[in-house]
Amino acid sequence: MRAFRFLLESILTLRRQKEDIARLSYAEAVRARVQVEEERSMLVDQMHQLEGSIAETRGKRFLASIQAGYHQSLEYARDRIKDCDRKLERIQAHEKKAFDAYTRAKQSRELLDRSRERSWNQYKAEQIRAEEIEVEELANARYCRNRLGGQLV
Repeated sequence: MRAFRFLLESILTLRRQKEDIARLSYAEAVRARVQVEEERSMLVDQMHQLEGSIAETRGKRFLASIQAGYHQSLEYARDRIKDCDRKLERIQAHEKKAFDAYTRAKQSRELLDRSRERSWNQYKAEQIRAEEIEVEELANARYCRNRLGGQLV
């Protein structure tokens, strides 16, 4: 019996490697997005704390001289959030590209996996058929030997 050999095995190996690289790239993009989302959440929390602090200060004694400082602090916090939003948009676009690349690589690999599976099934069917032929020939030889009374032809 001959051993199974898939002619496109080296290409399948390369496609698996390409899929792994694409998966790692996508995972890195997801990690970057999560990190920026956490940073944005932290900035929003800080801005809400600042707004709460301003409201608390206005409830007590509020000097007009510190109004500009509070206003500037709020504007700075809003600008940082807007910067974070722009960064998040860029990272989400990169994440989508990385996901698309991973999906294409995965589909390409799966196509070759299915081809390999069909090849394997065909190989098994050929081997079973060859074995059936051998068993049939053995049975025929035994039948002929028994019919001729143990004489070999």
